[in-house]
Amino acid sequence: MKLKVAMMAALLLSQAVSAAPKALTFKNQRGSVLELNILADNKIEGTFTTAVASKGCPQAVGKSRPIIGYLVGNAVSFSVVYPMCGSILSVTGNFDAKQTLIDTMSLLEHQATDIEHEGPGARFIGHDTYRKV
Repeated sequence: MKLKVAMMAALLLSQAVSAAPKALTFKNQRGSVLELNILADNKIEGTFTTAVASKGCPQAVGKSRPIIGYLVGNAVSFSVVYPMCGSILSVTGNFDAKQTLIDTMSLLEHQATDIEHEGPGARFIGHDTYRKV
């Protein structure tokens, strides 16, 4: 009996380890590329390669940056850190029914050196549509 339980446990573990994450690649209307790996527990990871940047941080263009986020049903949210720009990009949106399109809103937050006197830093709000490639 113990042998059967051990064999079943080993089989389940090997299936969990060998199960590959679901990988999806999207491109928005500006040419930025989003690569998503859908993991267990509603988590996503992957990369984001921006095709646009502010005048203050042109070095972000074309650089693949890691993302981390979550997917619940068709709702998705992820963040990208740009340490060389002092910025964080947060994106939230919804997949269509076939997961071929994501309609998103984004908030780019740039750090401020003195929030009491400068205000809350630079904030840019965006809207993008990502299509599966």
